[in-house]
Amino acid sequence: MEQGSGKPEEGPAASSVLRKAAGPACVRCGQCMSVCPVYGVTREETDVARGRMELFRLLDQKGISPESLAQASSRCLLCGACESVCAAGVRVREKTVEARSRGVRTDYPAAEKMALAALTRDSEAARGIRRAGRLFTALFAGEIEQTSGLYLRFPASFFLNRKVVPRIAARPFTESFARRAQAKSETPRVAFFTGCGANHIFTDTSWAVARLSNFLDIPLAVPKNQGCCGLAAYSTGRRDLFLSCVEKNLAAFHPERYDTILFVCASCLDHVRRTPELMGKSHPLYEKSLLLAEKAADATSFFAQRFDGALRREPLPTGVASLRVHIHEPCHTRLGKAGPDHTRSLLAAMGPSVSVISGIEPSCCGHGGSFNACFGELSLEIAEPYAREILEAAPDAIVTGCTGCLLQLTEAAFRFSESKIPRITHPLALAAPLLTAK
Repeated sequence: MEQGSGKPEEGPAASSVLRKAAGPACVRCGQCMSVCPVYGVTREETDVARGRMELFRLLDQKGISPESLAQASSRCLLCGACESVCAAGVRVREKTVEARSRGVRTDYPAAEKMALAALTRDSEAARGIRRAGRLFTALFAGEIEQTSGLYLRFPASFFLNRKVVPRIAARPFTESFARRAQAKSETPRVAFFTGCGANHIFTDTSWAVARLSNFLDIPLAVPKNQGCCGLAAYSTGRRDLFLSCVEKNLAAFHPERYDTILFVCASCLDHVRRTPELMGKSHPLYEKSLLLAEKAADATSFFAQRFDGALRREPLPTGVASLRVHIHEPCHTRLGKAGPDHTRSLLAAMGPSVSVISGIEPSCCGHGGSFNACFGELSLEIAEPYAREILEAAPDAIVTGCTGCLLQLTEAAFRFSESKIPRITHPLALAAPLLTAK
């Protein structure tokens, strides 16, 4: 979904839907200041929930200009850390998104707008952007072994102010799976929601889901016409586009057909579980959206539960190298509705050759979707202390169940590492080869 394009939805119906659940008012206690990743770096009052809520109040009193709202609401990761400590129960994310809906940004970097359109849309124009992107990276970039070829190092930094750019797959996973999948006699009761990242970039993660499902003899459905979960559109205040994403996915999945719908991205999972309340009970698709939310499950947790103890009854492959792994727990898992995280259990099923590094406090990586697009350097300032602590522990691998975090942690590793770059991947991509080895 291209952020910042077009106009925000207008009229009383549009604004009232986003305003009606505004909730209680901020009491200015300052608890949010202790946990906000943005305020932790900038120390500016307008970058923390307390200051932002007061600014919104003043703007309401004096009359709101779209430019003022865009500026006041943009420097927020929507991570939910402030809400987790707010004794008053202020719905900061909803109020921030409401402000964004009335002040849609139009100044996103052109490269970021094109990349987002390429990942979230399935139009001929988006396919053209993806083809151009593959050619561009082939000409100007080199593959990175540490990330299994998923990323390309960008030697000409004047094109983009990043050391690492993603390699877009030649064919989306949903298309590749449809071509290779073998029909099973049993009707699938488990479906896979790829999300944009695992469909177009992190296809090794998607193939890990397919490999594990096949190994466990679980028929897997991967609807080809599924799309973006809608988080990109919702977080920038584009409610019309958010609802179109929801409608597309409900038509693709028919959630009543399945017992479980697997997700490999914590951000997608959290958003789909929150979608019913964001739509509102009056929406005609509310009940169907609620059913999808109830059946949504974290793929890592799903497979961890099925492998728990199962592999220990069989000898593990000989010669497996010892791996020291850091688990990055995304904000949408720690603070949102995507948790709990069972990555540790999945890695334990791989046997004693894998050890998890302890003693590093979980922290926000600073990605935050459109925040990373608009405030790239600030997002890396947020990531830096945490990334350096991880890198000092010298892990062989960093794993995380969020595709946005994978992007950010890879960039941070190449920015801040002074020695070997660890492998950075999804836990399923790391575990699947060993768990399915005969």
